[in-house]
Amino acid sequence: MSFVSWQFLIFYPIVLVVCFLTPIRYRWFVLLPASLIFFLALNVWHGFLLGGVVVISYCFALLMDNAKSSKMRLSMLVMGLVLSLSMLVYYKYAVFILNSFSSSMSIVGIELDWTMEKLILPLGISFFTLQAVGYLFDVYRQHIPVERNIAKYAVFISFFPQLVAGPIERAKNILPQLVQPREYDYDEFKSGLKLIAWGLFKKVVVADNMATIVDPIYSNPQDYSGPLLLIGTIAFAFQIYCDFSGYTDMAIGLARTLGIRLMKNFERPYFAQTIPEFWRRWHISLSTWFRDYLYVPLGGNRSTASRWAVNIFIVFAVSGLWHGAQWTFVIWGVLHALYFLLTRWLAEPATALRETMGLRSDSWAIVAFQVTVTFSLVTFAWIFFRANSVDDAFYIINNILVGWPGFSLEALSSIIQRLNMTYVMISFSTAALLIVVEYIQQKDMGAEWFQRKPAAFRWVSYYTLAGLILVLGDFGRSKFIYFQF
Repeated sequence: MSFVSWQFLIFYPIVLVVCFLTPIRYRWFVLLPASLIFFLALNVWHGFLLGGVVVISYCFALLMDNAKSSKMRLSMLVMGLVLSLSMLVYYKYAVFILNSFSSSMSIVGIELDWTMEKLILPLGISFFTLQAVGYLFDVYRQHIPVERNIAKYAVFISFFPQLVAGPIERAKNILPQLVQPREYDYDEFKSGLKLIAWGLFKKVVVADNMATIVDPIYSNPQDYSGPLLLIGTIAFAFQIYCDFSGYTDMAIGLARTLGIRLMKNFERPYFAQTIPEFWRRWHISLSTWFRDYLYVPLGGNRSTASRWAVNIFIVFAVSGLWHGAQWTFVIWGVLHALYFLLTRWLAEPATALRETMGLRSDSWAIVAFQVTVTFSLVTFAWIFFRANSVDDAFYIINNILVGWPGFSLEALSSIIQRLNMTYVMISFSTAALLIVVEYIQQKDMGAEWFQRKPAAFRWVSYYTLAGLILVLGDFGRSKFIYFQF
């Protein structure tokens, strides 16, 4: 069941009404069956995997809490992690591991006939597994008390707005909200509806129209010249952002209307001036998860410079693998690690050069230059993220750099004919609208600026947004990109 499906249009209002008729401290009793129905509608058999992750992490958290020694607590943590991650590793990485091992053996002359059919990846397994693993770590570190009510814990893991594609939540945020007595907040409900509408606009208007440009180009890149490959790559940068942040906005908005506040997952990442800042703005729940549960245990930045560099490479390589069991994702992660290191190593020379030129760090020229460079680096890395293979990625890069025809009216006409100009105009004009809105938000003028406007202006804005969704929305693509991860 997708947020943009007709089934959800029936499911969500029913859940909303039942939740409002239920006292807040018992609302979890409604959210649990609702979440299970939502997930089982996707695939009944995969419900056993979700149940397995819930039971395993719940039981080992209790065992840690009852352990008599720190050594026993550590043993329970390790066993809980191994069992919780085993299903993710099997479904997502078994084929990749076997193929990579067979390929490496063939290099040294050993031919192995180890084959395995690609498995159907359960939707959301990467997200709810990391959520369960984070819970185990938090209980082990005694950052949170263990949850003894398995039904409430199951709601935390399976809460349907963020079950399939995040945000990857923390128990300390969600579990207390399930029982905290509080008054109904109309403003929260209203802001939730606005987020749902804005997320829907990003998904069906911007992202799905961008897909009509991206998909044919990246499916057969050899058929396209450098200019079209560049257009397709820029289009993908906006497609993946609007697709994923659109889902997140809808998830957060849906949760708010149900009385649950989820963490922010995106904060205008394409306005970032450096790669580290980009990762503080992009998929925040995953970035902070890797920081807290991988980067810090590895030593973080409390180690030598060389060790710190190794830690960065490990975190980003694992982040790449988390996204998919392909070398393209690993290269994408390693590229961001290189960016991260270069940002730190070049910080002092860049500052010295700027001071020599007499430019302030907050001058519009410096800010625009840094935002452009960061966006360009991120977009370059997206080539590996989107390409079907490493060979395709290098072909695209090579032709973007050198595969440009000499300028002529015939060459320009050929490029235009290869594109559906209707989708190009819709995609990039609505993306421009998105940039304008986010620029206003970036300048801290967002909500307050909008609320200061006359009611007529606000209602025209709402109806315009609704009209754009109905008229320009591509409702034929119900799946979100991050469903595959």
